Amino acid sequence: MTMPNSPEQRDADGPEVRLVAGHGLVARRDRAVLFLPDADGAVAATFVAAIAGNELAAVTAAADAADADLRFVAIDWSDRVRLVVCGDVEVSTDFSTLPRLSARGAGTWVERTLSAPVTLSVGAEADDLTRLGDGLVRAGGFELRLPVSDVPHEETVDERPAPSEPSPPIVDVVEPTAAVDRLASEVLGTPPTDRFAAGPDDVTIVPDLLPPPSAPAPAADSADARWRLDFADGDSEVVDRTVVLGRSPSRRDGETEDSTRLVRVECRQVSSRHLAVRPEADGVTLVDLGSSNGSFVLTTGDGRLVRLEPGVPHPVDAGAIVQIGTRRFTVRRAG
Repeated sequence: MTMPNSPEQRDADGPEVRLVAGHGLVARRDRAVLFLPDADGAVAATFVAAIAGNELAAVTAAADAADADLRFVAIDWSDRVRLVVCGDVEVSTDFSTLPRLSARGAGTWVERTLSAPVTLSVGAEADDLTRLGDGLVRAGGFELRLPVSDVPHEETVDERPAPSEPSPPIVDVVEPTAAVDRLASEVLGTPPTDRFAAGPDDVTIVPDLLPPPSAPAPAADSADARWRLDFADGDSEVVDRTVVLGRSPSRRDGETEDSTRLVRVECRQVSSRHLAVRPEADGVTLVDLGSSNGSFVLTTGDGRLVRLEPGVPHPVDAGAIVQIGTRRFTVRRAG
């Protein structure tokens, strides 16, 4: 957390998150913010573990899969301003067509798209001296100010015309400070360190949790293997038959050891039977097996994640990057 010298300096530095004192959580990524009034560490872990640009999809999937009702506010401004509210919590904005938004009584989360500049706030008046960079802190609310220049591709939902030549985006990355690190340790019981490997119950306070895919040595040789799945953490699995990935996968009717290989994926956000990968001549076919949190393919060009429709085959070729839970792998040719 840093303290700019003046309001003018804060405005020049790009988007700012000012905090309201309290016992909930506010988590900040490069272009996303999450507020949890109930200090839910599991949802915070989901948010900070998601690939950049996929934070809102991750927390809404967690809300859909949760046994109990959740309360949170999530905002993303990676390509437009998206506001998601879940449960009995209210967001106030200075946006003309949406002065406030709450999911009270909705039974699920609600989402709205806004345009910048916009100021969004939850809770009482924010402390004028605080500004949250990438990190995780205790808070009872926040105020987020988004100038036009911080939203790369503005999409309006009212009748105001978008600027013909929008200013280039400002990437506002602030490294975690000792104060943020200490608070994260107090809130979630994580060791106070700048960066650490994230397991199922860990939380890291930096946005690049998942390293770029590496090219590890292939798994055990197989004469029938045309493809392999190289995980970002260094694991590799050959695709010599249909591979079923999951937290505790099992075979279903018609599936035999010769036709289907089971691969266990250690991640709380991965379903028991999550994703099937079937080898083809020119690639592999992915089928989401009705997973709770979804399966995603990283598109080329714009770098966005596309969620697979459950039960629908989705062919991909070499180089495709796939995300399930917090685990990511790249499809490569074997050998």
